[in-house]
Amino acid sequence: MKRQQKEARPLMAIDIIIWDGISMAPKCALEAVEGLLRDIMQSDRPFGGKWLIIVGNDTANDNEGRIHILEKFRCQRSIATEIFGETIDPDDTYFCERAILAPMNLNVRQLNNDALERLCTSCQQDEHVYKSPVEYLNTLEPTGMPPHELLLKKGAIVMLLRNLDVVNGPCNGTRLRVETLGRYVLGCRFVYGSRKSQLAVIPRIDNYWGKQLPFRLRRRQFSLRLAFAMAINKARG
Repeated sequence: MKRQQKEARPLMAIDIIIWDGISMAPKCALEAVEGLLRDIMQSDRPFGGKWLIIVGNDTANDNEGRIHILEKFRCQRSIATEIFGETIDPDDTYFCERAILAPMNLNVRQLNNDALERLCTSCQQDEHVYKSPVEYLNTLEPTGMPPHELLLKKGAIVMLLRNLDVVNGPCNGTRLRVETLGRYVLGCRFVYGSRKSQLAVIPRIDNYWGKQLPFRLRRRQFSLRLAFAMAINKARG
């Protein structure tokens, strides 16, 4: 790969590289990446001046099983406040190509709801939807199934959970920004890639789940999740 090639542009733009399972990688792989980054960035600094975070390197910590983190690297407030500020402008493109990474979906839901509260737009809800006594069903959130309660505002960053149109782009894992809210369809725009700023219409669809349940669960919902924050494994995919 050369600096002039199209494939080198993402590496030039990033600041941090997270390398998981590095203990399984051969030494020559690390040396190859280090040399590639120096060549692309035209810099003699280690890894071309990029930050490299290595995970799974089997490094032992102290006897108490704790790692000391310097105070200047700690969040003194909510991490959503630290990253996004007290309020979020729905027209600000800064958030479209950024996300908070968290290890578990429980953390992701909390962070996304916290970020949604900071959007300077109103939240649309249909109260009559919650009249049926289906509390148990509402707690079920299998992999790939959209949440029962999906709170959205104009300007919210979301991620698709289903392949809607493989040819034209709206696929599982695509990040979008909500532009218009409707009862049956949402108007969203791509936030990155070759289709950036193009409009995508997202309909409500039937989502099914029957594994490990004595019945087949059907949830008619927009196949979306908030994506201000994402699970680490989803971000890698």
